[in-house]
Amino acid sequence: MPWLGLDAEEYDRKYTDLVLLKRIWKYIPAYKKNMIAIIITIAINAMVVGLQPYLLTMLLGRIQAHGLDMEIVTFIAIIFLSNFISWCCGVINNINNSIVSNGVVRDLRQQVATSIFSLDMSFFDKHPAGKVISRLNADTQHVGETVNLTISFISNFFVITILIIPVMLVNVYMGIIYITLIPVIALSISWFRKEARRRTLLGHQAHATLHSFIQVHVDGIQIVKNFGLESSIKNKFDEVNLQSYHVNVKRALFLNIFWPMLEVIQGFLIILIVLGGKFSVQSGLITGTEFYLFIESMWSLWSPLFRLAAFWPQFQVGLAAIERVYSLLDAESNVTQDGAVHLDAMEGRIHIKDLTFQYSPGKPVFTDLCLNVAPGESIALVGHTGAGKSSIARLLLRLYEFQDGEINIDNVNIRDVDLHWYRKQVAFIPQAPFLWSDSIRHNVNYGVVRQDDDRLWWALEQAGGADWIRRLDGELETMIRENGKNISMGQRQLLMFARTLLQDPAILILDEATASVDPITETKIQEALHTLMKDRTSIIIAHRLWTIKHVDRIIVLDHGKIVEEGTHDSLLDQGGEYASLYETYFTHQSYEFIEGAKRFLENDENT
Repeated sequence: MPWLGLDAEEYDRKYTDLVLLKRIWKYIPAYKKNMIAIIITIAINAMVVGLQPYLLTMLLGRIQAHGLDMEIVTFIAIIFLSNFISWCCGVINNINNSIVSNGVVRDLRQQVATSIFSLDMSFFDKHPAGKVISRLNADTQHVGETVNLTISFISNFFVITILIIPVMLVNVYMGIIYITLIPVIALSISWFRKEARRRTLLGHQAHATLHSFIQVHVDGIQIVKNFGLESSIKNKFDEVNLQSYHVNVKRALFLNIFWPMLEVIQGFLIILIVLGGKFSVQSGLITGTEFYLFIESMWSLWSPLFRLAAFWPQFQVGLAAIERVYSLLDAESNVTQDGAVHLDAMEGRIHIKDLTFQYSPGKPVFTDLCLNVAPGESIALVGHTGAGKSSIARLLLRLYEFQDGEINIDNVNIRDVDLHWYRKQVAFIPQAPFLWSDSIRHNVNYGVVRQDDDRLWWALEQAGGADWIRRLDGELETMIRENGKNISMGQRQLLMFARTLLQDPAILILDEATASVDPITETKIQEALHTLMKDRTSIIIAHRLWTIKHVDRIIVLDHGKIVEEGTHDSLLDQGGEYASLYETYFTHQSYEFIEGAKRFLENDENT
């Protein structure tokens, strides 16, 4: 069946195992004390476990030669003590192992999250948020499990090494049989490794696709219900879910063939050991007690050796996750800053010269665009859909990188200013106001350094009044549901206006909401917008007649070019593109149009 959404992402890369391990190792020194404790307990536990077959052999030999006596009781006590020491080492090891593995996951997630937040908007345009979140969340967890596995691998390696010593002392021939097990398993692993990585990557991609599908359709559940497409979405989900099932079942089946293969190898080696032991005992090369030591050592060997072998398929799962995480971590932002200039006081002067920009190669949005905005000037951008209004806003916010030309802020190239500082000087209010699932207080104070209730209430009063908030049971502590679902669209806009007043930016960029609101709220929005625009450079993507009548200048865009500019009245008098747009989009909002419509309806009723 064809896989849905399982192709590698554009930013995915291939890394060698050594490169991945070196990069993960960089997180370990921060947990030096824990690693020392792990190494010490691993060494002690390995010696204790490795010497137990030898102690049991000595105990049996003593019983055979002298029967029960006090020395045998001492041997039993030593064996008991060794088991207790092994248990204590295991507890200490597990505690420190947990600290190290979870600490690495935490540190890695912090670094990945920082990298994600630094990427420009073109990255998020191309890659679904669900898949990005899956790498940050699920794949980093696999990294922690890999750290756990690696520590377990080291422990089992120590045990195997110590177990070899008594076996080689008993009989070299049998010791050689013992040692041949390791390269046989190594060869099996070498064949297995690459295919395991490929299938594991496919499994992770299937999980990310499923996660992304769920997130997108839960976010858009209202649209799904409006169109009555619940059944269709369920069928689509079943398809994506079934795909994830098939991919991961095939992966599990492949990974699990490794165990039967090891059991075949184990059976073959047991036959060799028994035949070799029979020959050695009959020939007088070793005693029965010594052969028992060898057998006991072999059985002690199987458990760590099998865990060692199991490490590799699980390790491939971890390496696949690490590769996905580092592909995301190494993704580069297209927005580049050449300097870190801080202006003493930002005036808000904007100068765009010969600007060329495209979202996709060969599809230019702007070619040689020029625009000047004076400090404190308010302009409205108008034009048909796709004219380039929102693109100007995105470029001024440095969410996208332009290909040619210049954007200067207060006569400084926008690529030379400190981006973090610059964005604090520019406020953006989107068409669909976004609010956090938090209190009104925290939503309005978001990003504000100096916070106090007096300034907060002042901003709310300036942004259309705060009476509606005082009528709420919790007032400022009232919790906003996801995306502001428990308040109206107009109230969301007013909260955004209040937040912007507290930010006190030099430049305001507003994409007016197209949603209709009641006349009272509309009046409050107009008053708040007038307050916001006062004494600051304002660029409004206009959808309301009131706005275009109250700005200093209107910029008319058509297919990425400025075709007209002027005031509302002067552009109407020209009878050009703006007049056409006005008739199409704004006439129905005018007082004259509304009164004329009323008279028409009244006359129609009388006839």
